Amino acid sequence: MTLNRSSQGDGINLAGGSTVRVNDGASLTINMNTNNGTESARYHNAGIFMEHGGTVVTGKDSKLTLNTSIGQAISLGMGRPADGLTHLDRWGGYGTGNAFRRNGKSSLTIGEHASFNFTGRDGLVFGNNATFTTGENSRVRFENKGRGTAIDFGDNSRVVFGKKSTNTFHSVGKGPKSGGGPSGSYNAYNYIGLNENGSILVDDYATFRVQMDNRGANPWDDVINLDSKHGWKDQPLFQANKGSIVDVRDDNTDYYAELISVPLGASTNVVFQFNNPLYVSFMRYTNSEGRSAGEITGKLPFGIAQGNNPEQIGHGNILYISNGSRESGNHIEFNGPTGTRVNRGAGTYTVYSLNRDGRDVVSKQNEFCLDRYPRWGNEYCRL
Repeated sequence: MTLNRSSQGDGINLAGGSTVRVNDGASLTINMNTNNGTESARYHNAGIFMEHGGTVVTGKDSKLTLNTSIGQAISLGMGRPADGLTHLDRWGGYGTGNAFRRNGKSSLTIGEHASFNFTGRDGLVFGNNATFTTGENSRVRFENKGRGTAIDFGDNSRVVFGKKSTNTFHSVGKGPKSGGGPSGSYNAYNYIGLNENGSILVDDYATFRVQMDNRGANPWDDVINLDSKHGWKDQPLFQANKGSIVDVRDDNTDYYAELISVPLGASTNVVFQFNNPLYVSFMRYTNSEGRSAGEITGKLPFGIAQGNNPEQIGHGNILYISNGSRESGNHIEFNGPTGTRVNRGAGTYTVYSLNRDGRDVVSKQNEFCLDRYPRWGNEYCRL
């Protein structure tokens, strides 16, 4: 089934508590704003809209495709900003608090072996008590154009990337290069953001990739923001399980924006947990192709925690948790597999850290290595 809409308005607009279901093997495509209108009201039109919460669920081997132009893919449990507020507003028109969020439960569930594809500005904009779950072996892709968010959920929300699922988030232009000033901040409208008691799980053998391109200098806009000041000791806010892949790249050239952040404040029991993942990569000032974003704007002052960046460089953190005291319970766990007598190294991690100031340093180092050890070749010098 295909729905095409050229006029203003939502693709599907239902009362709170309703359900949109794509059955096993079925397909639903929603194409919004097919005449490419630019009226300000279109920025808050959604492919699927239920103001007081609702459910979108897809079955096994199904396909859900949303091409929603300058509006939202799915808006559940959210009020609608005034028509005069457009993408140029730093917070997408939603402000920094929970004023627009409703408390009715909102959920999107992608079935086993199913596919979900989104192209447009804003992706999923949900209220409090929201969930987004991708099924085993499902394939999910977000292609955000312009200053929009991919996932913006309220309090008590959860994202679960199911076992063996592939989940790719690609943004082009979330920042000043798409017009206006900065887009998003430490307190709202990040590319992926969950409020108090929100959490993300990358389950066994799942893939979670985030790639941010063409941002410019976009201060304070963390890529993934888990806005929880009070976590639970046994419930990590971010968890990557056995065999999973986590790959986050951001070409934001402003120093003051982390890849995964819990904002400033007296936080407690905030836990990031990595349980024997296959591969974890966090790359700042780097585009989706792995190339340098160029000169970095600004630097943290001396005396401010730099992570493992040399203080003379001072270009910001990759992961950030407020309040690092032992009493707070805040920490990052790296849990490897249990070593054996045969393979004692099985319980260890190898961590590669490259914190240098300059463009494409890896390439320069490799050239130096080859010059120094030409007889040993690329296999020895590869970095």
